[in-house]
Amino acid sequence: MATPSESGPTNGGVEGGTTARHPEQERTYRASAGNSSWLPEVIERSQYLKGALATPLGANDLPYWEELAEWQYEQPPLEDFMLKILGQARDWNDIDQSEGGKWKRASRHDSKYKIDGKDVKVESLKKDEGSETWFMRKSSHAQPDVKFEHLEHLLRVDHGPKEADAMPAVIYCNTVLKYDLTRKEYETSMRRLLEEGWHHPTIDVIEMFHNISPIPGMLNRRVFTQLVVTAVFINPSALDDARSTEFVVVQLPINYEKFPKEFWEDRTSVKSGKFMPKEKEVAGEHYGGKLVRATYASVEKVVQQSEGGGVVNVWTMSTSSNAKGALPEFVQKPSIPGQINHDVKLILAQIKKMIDGNAFPDSVNENVERAGIPRQQLGRTQQDQRIASPTGGCEKNTRNE
Repeated sequence: MATPSESGPTNGGVEGGTTARHPEQERTYRASAGNSSWLPEVIERSQYLKGALATPLGANDLPYWEELAEWQYEQPPLEDFMLKILGQARDWNDIDQSEGGKWKRASRHDSKYKIDGKDVKVESLKKDEGSETWFMRKSSHAQPDVKFEHLEHLLRVDHGPKEADAMPAVIYCNTVLKYDLTRKEYETSMRRLLEEGWHHPTIDVIEMFHNISPIPGMLNRRVFTQLVVTAVFINPSALDDARSTEFVVVQLPINYEKFPKEFWEDRTSVKSGKFMPKEKEVAGEHYGGKLVRATYASVEKVVQQSEGGGVVNVWTMSTSSNAKGALPEFVQKPSIPGQINHDVKLILAQIKKMIDGNAFPDSVNENVERAGIPRQQLGRTQQDQRIASPTGGCEKNTRNE
């Protein structure tokens, strides 16, 4: 276990440099270090997706944020943290990736759906990364039929609450921590991300509560504590390249034990191992139910590319998870491909429902209109406007099951 130095480096962890203590943390750390029995381990991470379930993130794995400052004494620079995660995620779902385990077709899990009168095929793949098995689905959608801007609005912007609205198994989404990346201290970091082609990044820590039991009371509900990182990538050197525009949503598991208990007191919806959100009414019949802490990692990506004279949105989602509790992994794994494939049907149905109900915000509708303009004819400001502005984080889901 690492021992913090009283006079450790203070070059920021926000604007750049090596793992360090943020200047604003020095006073807080000096005041609390001698009184706290909680001493977190610091790990220099080069990989975030490989072994994600085995090494969930702790307080000192996250970039500096004032709400964590009392308990963080070292942390990765924000831009390095974001670029590593987003860069690794951008390549993770590539079928022909040269690094790590190779994706293999699992065609027996393929699915076909009839959605709005059109056939949608979902391909299944899998790969082994050490002791962890990852499953992936892949589907392609012509831009006139399923628009990139609609997918981004539902999958990236406010990912947690949108998932809770679309997925019947998700009971509730609780925001634990939300980074405001528009703050002045992150200005240099955001500029570097933009130079690398990353737009509208978001970082949140959320709790997602799932009801996994097909029969009420048969299995305890699960809580997944997650880091959610999202951004849009616009290739600055190839605006008309087949991979010129895409968005990425990464979820990594958080180890609540690598945070001090004081941090969770007013933030968590888990009390004494039970589901007890502050707003009791949002829990409905699930309030007070026993919980099992489970782990989950995923990479969701939509790439807009040219194909056959048109534009196609290639949508992939890969995941590795462990529901833990009484469910052994050999029972869990066979059901995962079918579950994630079915999500395609649920999301596309949600898009149709929102279109029919004129429920997409005006900003998204305007982006859809701009999508018909060749990108090279747009100025940089207009290019940025085509990407949905993030509101970030996870609002309370008030839908009762």
